[in-house]
Parts: sequence; structure tokens; C-alpha cells
Amino acid sequence: MRPSHLVLVLAFATLAFSVGRLTDMHSRNGHSQLHYREKPLCVQFQSIPLISISADTRESLQRSILPYYRTIESWTTNPSLCIHALHYYGNSGVFDDGPFRSSQDIICALLDEERAVALFHGELITTTRFGIRYRCGGLFPKDRSHAEEAHEDQTLAVLATLGVPTNQDVFVGGTKVPLSAGIDDMIARYDPTNPDCEWAPIVLGLWLPPTTTWTNRFGETASFDDLSAHLVAADLRRGSCCGTHMFDAMVIITRVDDEFHILKSTTRANLDHRIANLIEAAVLHQCGDGSWDTDWFAGPDSRATSLNAPHGSSSINALLATGHMAEVFLHLRPELRPSDDVLMGAAAWLLSMLQVQDLMSRAKLAICPYSHAAAALMLLSHPLSPGDKNCNAANGSPPAETRSSR
Repeated sequence: MRPSHLVLVLAFATLAFSVGRLTDMHSRNGHSQLHYREKPLCVQFQSIPLISISADTRESLQRSILPYYRTIESWTTNPSLCIHALHYYGNSGVFDDGPFRSSQDIICALLDEERAVALFHGELITTTRFGIRYRCGGLFPKDRSHAEEAHEDQTLAVLATLGVPTNQDVFVGGTKVPLSAGIDDMIARYDPTNPDCEWAPIVLGLWLPPTTTWTNRFGETASFDDLSAHLVAADLRRGSCCGTHMFDAMVIITRVDDEFHILKSTTRANLDHRIANLIEAAVLHQCGDGSWDTDWFAGPDSRATSLNAPHGSSSINALLATGHMAEVFLHLRPELRPSDDVLMGAAAWLLSMLQVQDLMSRAKLAICPYSHAAAALMLLSHPLSPGDKNCNAANGSPPAETRSSR
């Protein structure tokens, strides 16, 4: 056999193996017999416009949140930029230049292995014996390639919040498989003790109910009760983004339980108690300027430190904490949310910080704090109009009608 013929034979054999593995994996793994929702559940943020900001400021923020960095000659992008742009814009993002023209264009790139490789210059999606996986290289850029997500299952969670269905085609390994293959793999390696297990609860909570249990590759069956118990006991200091994603996961699970009753009553009581304690701690630890620092969940003994912090809250860490905290509060049911004064203070601080050019320049290089802060600010504000003459947009003062009605 000629060498060229041998190469072709090997290529076809490799392709056939890959296709066979992908098409057969659902029948070989017990956990893949689960029935997933075709369309994920939706747990929306509540918009509470407490301050007014100018149209110019809103436009400036939007121009700053892009799924790519501009360079002198071209642009560069990575999964983190794409994920955070999707978080900010949802399905409605439109971009004038760069590698993407819309949010849907970004989503298509995250569902196509070849396009992802071309854009990110590395492998983002890979096949496994259980399905497909978005490669995760660690929290810090030095620990991962330019093409990998920062947190396990973060991409799946974002796709769920955007309403992408489980039967959506993903192009990988020379063929196409449904997005549910990603959930198959996540469940197969499910380990609630994993400190980075912050997005799995969102994936499971939005795509599984009314199903309440799942089985990993070791034959270990877990439930939303088990998952919730882990979240209640979790050390938030080990969580990313100041522990706010674990907090948000707890809130989302309760919101889903309100409709589908996926938790036992004792589990729900424990989860509600933990959430109430975290809300109380956050209110106690809000700094005098309206921000939160990374220790927002600490005990009452450290309250004085937070209240008396002069300008320590003008850091990127405080921007990270305050933007995320405001978003979690906007996921809460209305009767659980802190007072409007708490949220108004956070909104005014976010606005003041996002107008500081030096901080804004540094934050844009760390897209996570910047995008979450801007997203929270959009939910807590409305555009300044001629009727808002008494509103000081620069200082984030509330509109007159808001002050009189609350």
C-alpha cells in the first residue's frame, strides 16, 4: 500500500472511531438516560431603576464591553471575553467590527470546534468517552491556554441562561452532536466537593427539573438535596468572584424549587436560612460608600472594618464584589431583597467607579468585574431624560419620583 493511501485509511478510521464514539455514547452510559428539558428554565434578573444615568454614559459602557480586544493591526479574543459579553448583552448584542457581528454569532462560535480553534487559536471543545466538554484550564490566564474557559461548566451555564436548547447542534470531532452531550459529560464527572462546582448547579437547575437526581460515572447518585447541602456548607472564601457565584447558585436553586419542588422541606429550610444569613452579612458589611469588599460574607466582628474603609473600596476587587453582589440581589424574590437604600448605594458607587478612567481602563482588561458591574448598573438605572432635571446623573442620585414613592 502506498504511503498516501495509508494516510487516507488512517484518517477515515480515526473519523469513523470519533463518529461512532459520539453517536454511541448515549446508549453506553447509564447517566445519559436522563431526560433533559429541551428549553432551559429562565430565572431572570429583576430590573429596579433607582438612579438615572445619562445616555452618553450608557453608550460609553456598551462600547467598552466587547467580545474581543482591539490591537494595533487587528483584534484578539478568548472564551472569557465572549462569555462575559454574552452575560452583559444577552441575545441582543450587536457589534460594528471585530470577529463577531452579534450575540448569536458568538454563540455559534462556542458551538463549533473548527471556528473556535480559528478564533481562539486552541482547543475549546473536546470529545470524551461520556460526551463533549468545554476545556477548562484554571482561574488564572497563566494556568490555561488562550482557548480555554476559566471555570468548569461556565460556558454551559451561560448557554443555559441564554435559552439555548439541549438539542442544539454542536460541531465537534468531525460530526455534530446535541448540546445535551455536554450535560452528559458534566454529570459523568460530577463531584460536589469540587471547589469550582459553582456553575454545575446552574446547568442542572435550569436543564434537569422536574428530574431531581443524576448518577455520575462511578455509579454515585446525587440529588438537588445533596447539591444544596454542599452549597450551604461551602467555604465562600474558596469560591471565585468573592464567593458570589456560590451565593447566586443557592438563590437560583430556590427559585427553581419554588416552581418544581426539587428540594425536601428540610433542605429548603436550610438553604433559606443560609441565604438569609448571607443577605444579613452583606447588608452589615456594605461600606459607607455603597460598595462591598471581598469579605462581604464575614462575621459581624469585622463590620467596623468595612464601614470605616476609606478608599480601599475603589479597587478592582471591590468592583468585582459589588457588581456581583448587586446581581445576586436582583435574582432574589422581592420579599428577600435588601432595602432600596442598599441597592441605591451600590448603584451610585458603581456609576462613580465606572466613570473613573484609570479604573475603567484596568477593569476592561479584567472583563469579569467590569461586565458584571456594568450589567448590574443597567438593571439599577434608567436613562436620564428631560423630565429628570432634578437628577444628578454624575453622582447617581435617584429620580424624584423614585424618592417620593419608596
